[in-house]
Amino acid sequence: MPGDEPLIVEVRDDGVAWIRFNRPDYRNALDADQWDRLARALGELADNRAVRCLVITGANQVFAAGGDLKRLLNELDEPDGPKAFRDRIHRCLDALYSFPRPTIARVNGAAIGGGLELAIACDIRIAVQSAKWGMPAARFGMVMAVTDFKRLASVVGIDRARFLAITADVISGEEAHRIGLVHELVAEADLGSATERWVGRICKMEPEAVEWFRRAGRALESGDDLGPLKAFEEECLRRLEFRGRVEAFIAK
Repeated sequence: MPGDEPLIVEVRDDGVAWIRFNRPDYRNALDADQWDRLARALGELADNRAVRCLVITGANQVFAAGGDLKRLLNELDEPDGPKAFRDRIHRCLDALYSFPRPTIARVNGAAIGGGLELAIACDIRIAVQSAKWGMPAARFGMVMAVTDFKRLASVVGIDRARFLAITADVISGEEAHRIGLVHELVAEADLGSATERWVGRICKMEPEAVEWFRRAGRALESGDDLGPLKAFEEECLRRLEFRGRVEAFIAK
């Protein structure tokens, strides 16, 4: 049954795709198989031109507790076990970060370790006030991929990212909102309506313009050449959609 799957993927008629982590007995921790499933799902959704926006969330009261450490123990005897596990997570996070349409993290509970990394790979993060946030990798002798740590630093600043990582502190939803991990903090009862509100706003935007801003943000974070973006900028300004939207706004 779809409801029993550890990863639930659906595309609504309005073009909004949903991915739900569904391992409540494991606090939605993702083992190697789940990271691989997530990567495949992201690839399939990226190729689906009907998808206009992606929302990721967790089942029950947890967003995602990161990697499944019990399953990780089984991989430690394999050559490069910890590195292979970390690289698998990084590939999945990179696929989410580079997803070709806007992404929303609907954080319905704790976002710890890989769960935090999944959230900050999204464009917009909405979270319940009770959600806890943390990066406990150092506590277990693990490290993040450099580009994933850089992403955290781009969100909260280098000094605060370093502090969160080396102390393995778990912080409140209020603190996460204050430092920029969360864009909107809501009561649990309001999470659904807040998510739909953001989805509705994003889907009303001109897709090419949204794509340009997302690509520009990624290029600035990574230090990539901005030349292709300048060409895309000129292309966007020539499109008929630009004229039509401006004329419609003036006519109001």
